[in-house]
Amino acid sequence: MPELHYHRCGETSHDVGALLRGAPRERRVFPAGVFRYDDGERRVLVDTGYAGRSWGTGASGWAYRLLLPPRVRPGETIAEQVDPSTVTHVVLTHLHPDHLGGVRDLPHATFVLSAGLVETLRAPRLREGVLPGLLPPWFDSAPRIVVDRFDDEHHGLATHDLFGDGSLCLVDLPGHARGHVGVLVQGGCCSPATRPGAAICSARSSGCAPCPAPSATTTPPRPARPSDCSPRRPPGCGCASPTIRTPRGWTCCGPTEDRAGLRRRALAAALP
Repeated sequence: MPELHYHRCGETSHDVGALLRGAPRERRVFPAGVFRYDDGERRVLVDTGYAGRSWGTGASGWAYRLLLPPRVRPGETIAEQVDPSTVTHVVLTHLHPDHLGGVRDLPHATFVLSAGLVETLRAPRLREGVLPGLLPPWFDSAPRIVVDRFDDEHHGLATHDLFGDGSLCLVDLPGHARGHVGVLVQGGCCSPATRPGAAICSARSSGCAPCPAPSATTTPPRPARPSDCSPRRPPGCGCASPTIRTPRGWTCCGPTEDRAGLRRRALAAALP
């Protein structure tokens, strides 16, 4: 049976009011999360967390660490929590340092990137917050899968079936970074997406819980409306609408919500 695990690979702190509209102006700790999805002979990492040793990224890296100071405790790098030789694939959701830092310790993996991420690496812009110096010299020649089309539809979200068996799909999440993607997995935890046992995950969400199967007592008498979406609403695993966990709590998104609204809510789970 597939298993989904969460690893905390360092953290940073930042003014939450500058990241979330309406949030109080206070500093908050943001963990750098990595999801590990084990399914048969595949071991897939979603992102890689912070680098644990010298970055070697020059003035740009110095400025980044001044704005978003990273903290990696002993034993927190992904290579210290997962045997690198067992990792078959690494999905990079985007290229910020808290997602990219552990790549150097995973030389045996096949890397999965969207075409937008490849374009970013080819000509990174300063405002994109990408530090190419975090990547090892061998990265350009490492095995990779480049996804340039998102054709399938799940609750109005454009997805790509990575392995062709429905076990893991990439979700197009434009807005936070060029080429940004999420991951939809079968048989995992976090929030229910397309069916019981499925999950749409962000490396920012660490409190995963399995979702029970729907029953007559949990199915709502009517479809959920966009007005039903509330951070205070617990995850209704049996309802007809997906539930997404955001930094402000669980949000239930009704099927009448448009594609843009669903994308905004899915993207909120992946910020900052």
